[in-house]
Amino acid sequence: MQTNGQKPVILIVDDEEGVRTLLRGALEEAGYSCKMARSGQHALELVAKETVDLALVDVLMPGMPGSDLVQYIQASHPDIAVVLVTAMRELEFAVDCVKAGAYDFITKPIQLDRLVQRVTQALERRQRRLEEQQQQLQAKEQVVLMGKELEHRIRELEALNQAFQRYLGRELNLRDMVERLLQTAERASEQSTEVEQQAKRIIEEIDTRAS
Repeated sequence: MQTNGQKPVILIVDDEEGVRTLLRGALEEAGYSCKMARSGQHALELVAKETVDLALVDVLMPGMPGSDLVQYIQASHPDIAVVLVTAMRELEFAVDCVKAGAYDFITKPIQLDRLVQRVTQALERRQRRLEEQQQQLQAKEQVVLMGKELEHRIRELEALNQAFQRYLGRELNLRDMVERLLQTAERASEQSTEVEQQAKRIIEEIDTRAS
């Protein structure tokens, strides 16, 4: 299994050098790249500065117990998948860790083929999870872009509406002016008719006196 053309990196965390070497051999043979940490503190130093895709953590270690390391990884490096290695007496704790976010656990004595299978499955789940997160991020970005585009369209419509209202206002003013002109013309026409009638009466009176 490869991610972006590179081998997934497995961090093996165990206080026993023989166990680390054994697990590393099986995982590298399966095509994975491995880093090894002898303690929980050493593992913290590695994940802080190097790329790790999956941490294979022994639950019971001196110093920082595996349980504390798991909690730290889940809080500070949620993209790192965690598979626990636990004895049967610690099985209940391992189950609780899985419920809290660890990907899986495997019990001692370790069967190497089963270990490789569990690691592969955990990495596949991690990859699906990362892809889902990426899709969700893209969907959110798309929603934000659509929202901005909608705001832009709304502003354009508001500006168009304001321009239309101003246009209507000018049209109403023009219509009012035309109506006033018509009224003035009508009054002028009425006055002209009255003047014409008065002129006719005067002419008639003059003609009557002359005869």
